[in-house]
Amino acid sequence: MKLYNPDKAVIDKELIKIIDDIMQDNKNIYIPISEIAIILKYSFHYNNIKIYKNNKVRNIITFIKDNYNSISKFLKQKTNYQIHNNDFVICKS
Repeated sequence: MKLYNPDKAVIDKELIKIIDDIMQDNKNIYIPISEIAIILKYSFHYNNIKIYKNNKVRNIITFIKDNYNSISKFLKQKTNYQIHNNDFVICKS
């Protein structure tokens, strides 16, 4: 059983907020998914947001892999962004 603290919904909300900030600041630029992963990891660390799974600290990438299998699947399911050429995130038109 995957027990996360804070709750999955809270983490998802924070993820979406950070991704929206990234995309808002880079409106006309395709951003590689790998760079989004790095930004997410450091944003959670910089903002001192700790994610616990079964009472052990985990990073955001582990959370995404456990719950969505990949960042691209998270983006497709939870945001208004799309993946272009299997590598870049762009705004939906």
